[in-house]
Amino acid sequence: MVYCSKCSAEIPEGASFCPKCGAEAGGAPPVGFDRHADRHIRRQMRREWRWGLFMSPEYRLIEAISAGLIIILLGVLLYLAASGLTPLVTWANFWAYLLIGIGGFLLLRAILALVLVPGSYYHFGGIIAGIILIAIGMAWLSVSMFGWDRPLWPLIIVGGGVLVIAVGIANYLARGKG
Repeated sequence: MVYCSKCSAEIPEGASFCPKCGAEAGGAPPVGFDRHADRHIRRQMRREWRWGLFMSPEYRLIEAISAGLIIILLGVLLYLAASGLTPLVTWANFWAYLLIGIGGFLLLRAILALVLVPGSYYHFGGIIAGIILIAIGMAWLSVSMFGWDRPLWPLIIVGGGVLVIAVGIANYLARGKG
């Protein structure tokens, strides 16, 4: 087996360059190299980097603002449903507005984290979750506002699930198995 002299990754036989770091293929692994220990050390470094990312001041600020906005949304919706101030928000459709709002805040939080916190590519799940919550809330509002007698909104949810699976498979195929 051939190993990269720069990053110690395994290089397929016949390859001229390391598939991991792009360095020219070297011969044997460095002296004292233990592949399993190296893998463990690299995983531990990734964990520490992620933990440090999630504990950064920028990330904590985004989390605090998101949580505060969700609480404010809940209070405003409860007030509108209880007071009858507007016919748009009732106890029957209160939760649909809540889902739309939480989905919007998840989208906002994920986008802010991607923009403000360097290297925070772990927030695509928040984008997907936000889109799903907004779709569920909008589907129920469309049923309650337009009086559709057919249950179309569960099909919208199923379509969203199929979309998530398709994106996951496409991501897996694009990145490969490794």
